[in-house]
Amino acid sequence: MEQEPRAAFKRRQVKRWSRGPGIMGLWAWGAELTFLIAASQAGAADKKGPLKAEISVEIEHDWTTESDDPDAELHDTYATIETGLELSLGNGFAVKSLLVFEPVLDPGPGEDRFFEDHGLYAEELFGEYDGERFAVRAGKFGQKFGIAWDAAPGVFGTDFAEDYELAEQIGLAFDLRIAPKGAGKHVITAGTFFADTTALSDSIITSRGRTKKSDGGAGNTEDLSSFSIALEGEEIPGLPGVMYHLAYINRDSDLPGETSETGIAAALGFAFKLDKVEIKPLIEIVSLDDLGGAPGIDAVYLTTSVEFVYGPWSFALSRTGRSIEETGLPDVDDSLFQASAGYEFENGIGVNLGWKHTEEAGVESDTVGILLTKSFSI
Repeated sequence: MEQEPRAAFKRRQVKRWSRGPGIMGLWAWGAELTFLIAASQAGAADKKGPLKAEISVEIEHDWTTESDDPDAELHDTYATIETGLELSLGNGFAVKSLLVFEPVLDPGPGEDRFFEDHGLYAEELFGEYDGERFAVRAGKFGQKFGIAWDAAPGVFGTDFAEDYELAEQIGLAFDLRIAPKGAGKHVITAGTFFADTTALSDSIITSRGRTKKSDGGAGNTEDLSSFSIALEGEEIPGLPGVMYHLAYINRDSDLPGETSETGIAAALGFAFKLDKVEIKPLIEIVSLDDLGGAPGIDAVYLTTSVEFVYGPWSFALSRTGRSIEETGLPDVDDSLFQASAGYEFENGIGVNLGWKHTEEAGVESDTVGILLTKSFSI
């Protein structure tokens, strides 16, 4: 079935630093890896069979060339491998998972890294029914809120926006597809969820630490007291190439001194051609009150970007501003500007070069990066 309207803007999942496995964790990972091997073998034998796998491989080298903080000046070379698995059960039912292999720890101050600190974890593992007009998901997956964390172009375009990505949540979600005659395609999504605190919140090879309810934070309640609702649309008559995203979240908190985090997101994207060049501007604003469940701390994110695609070439510019207000303290205004260029060869291998300038808590840094990508199906 046709999926979310923002497909034309969907980018790649990128690095998310995290923070360890017991016997149950190893058992769960063993089961997941067995499923991966079975899916790979079955997919290779019959691509039309019930088992499918989508694999994305990225190799990236980032070099922070200059920074007001000398400990931030370092080289970091790492891989990000994502394997999406789907077991079709027929009649619209399926079991899906997303395995991610990437660095799960931050680099040490001023320490260069070369393929170190990589761990493997399950970002998604859920059951789904996908019908013509509606879909239902249950298990571990990401809730819809904002799109810049996935859709902003360039090597570094998603970095700040990942702050509000609602990944690795356990819960339920329901999609209702609406397509009134002559009014475009729209999807309403409602979900209820909480942060994963099971064995699957850990990683193997390198442990990032199992999330516990006692860690606190918005959404970490081990009950379905948090919720989100989103409205997305595309193919709107008179507005060719336009898509929109509107969303609201309320993430409950349980620990003393914490409160519920609420937020709204609004995004508008375009895709049009000028001669042989495809141009894709995107703008998104996100406002969060009581950030992370901390009373009196609010944040606003504004992302603007544009991507130019000419045959196998692509060029991207983006800027994200992040303003954090805390009662009784001066505001903190951070910013990220990046520029990238890429080329995709006929064999599907992409080469991307990027540069970013960031200002975070008054510290300015410049980073250059090279990214190699390849995706395939089995």
